[in-house]
Amino acid sequence: MKVAITGGIGGGKSTVAGIIKNQGYDVIDADLVAKELMRDDVVIRQQIIEEFGKDSYINNSINTSYLRDTVFTDKARLEKLNAIVHPPTIEKIGDMMAESLLEKELVFVESALIFEAKMDKLFDLIVLVLTDDEIKIERTSKRDNLDEEKVRQIIENQLSDNTKKGRSDFILLNNGSLAELEKNVLFFIELFKTLGKSGNIEKLKADEPEDESNL
Repeated sequence: MKVAITGGIGGGKSTVAGIIKNQGYDVIDADLVAKELMRDDVVIRQQIIEEFGKDSYINNSINTSYLRDTVFTDKARLEKLNAIVHPPTIEKIGDMMAESLLEKELVFVESALIFEAKMDKLFDLIVLVLTDDEIKIERTSKRDNLDEEKVRQIIENQLSDNTKKGRSDFILLNNGSLAELEKNVLFFIELFKTLGKSGNIEKLKADEPEDESNL
């Protein structure tokens, strides 16, 4: 079974991914895959430089702060960057999932842009990590040393949580403690293992109410 873990910036996707990894499962970091392609793929690198300028790279490495300031807070520019990076990233992730499933029953992909990148069809199930905006802003400001207004701009340029809720199969609330989050993630893992063995994934998705399952 292929499971996507998605959610907005500062929502806790990486924490969820860490819990899953500790259970012995592969979690593919879509953001890392994209960054590696941006760094190593000559064609992608040239397209980014042509679109956003030579300051997009420093010493053959991605200039993260430059792209964050000039692209991720500008919806039109972000869409242009995504058009360059998403197709090869999706292809790479597909190959990585297929390789993982040769040995394991579940494989997970962590990505903030499951729907924006139109990669949702790659997965059997999608889990949305849902967190209140104020908590996301506080976490991200501390983690990335950004002012609150900058974080709000990034959130506004991402697909809204309400839209993601309507397109996800499960919702994992992350407004509480780490212990609560871990308990719910472990529950989901056992549920997904059971669903995979029973072959009832499609029946579950067909029978889902509009108000998605919520922990």
